[in-house]
Amino acid sequence: MHGTEAVITFDDGYVDNFTHAVPLLEKYSVPATIFVTTGYLGEPAQFSWDTEYQADDRAHFLSKEEIRLLAEHPLIEIGAHTHTHKRLSTLCSAEQRNELQQNKDILESITARPVTQFAYPFGGIFDYTKKTRAIAEEIGFEVLCTTDPKFVTPKSSPLHLTRFNIRSSSIDALAKTLLHTATN
Repeated sequence: MHGTEAVITFDDGYVDNFTHAVPLLEKYSVPATIFVTTGYLGEPAQFSWDTEYQADDRAHFLSKEEIRLLAEHPLIEIGAHTHTHKRLSTLCSAEQRNELQQNKDILESITARPVTQFAYPFGGIFDYTKKTRAIAEEIGFEVLCTTDPKFVTPKSSPLHLTRFNIRSSSIDALAKTLLHTATN
């Protein structure tokens, strides 16, 4: 299959990344990056997509201790995902810088490690701007991830890595896409 590899990422920083995903990642020795929103650590999830669930069935955000433990795990990389998960393209430059810098600072203080990877909230082409990218680079992010559903190639810039949102595709459709790409 021409050396095709997949990278697993999780956005937002939910507790189920710790309780459900990590055991599966360990079972299959698969590394992953968890992009964490820091404004709601340890709280019940309140994003619009979370509130579709009953309060007792709603996700919770990771706590500082869970993030620290995940950062020490050999298969897990902690990445940034803004402080409050706002659509960055709707914010002025100062607000964007604050969202990114505050997120990075909090994660680095929890993990005691540099945080160099960032995933744009929502991640579509209209969810960030050229200025957002420039701010992210100035702050020290070396990897910037979108949700533009394209494959990463050796020519891809680490400052514009594309990802497939697994929720927007069935397993069969994703497998078909991967197989088609691997054979071409």
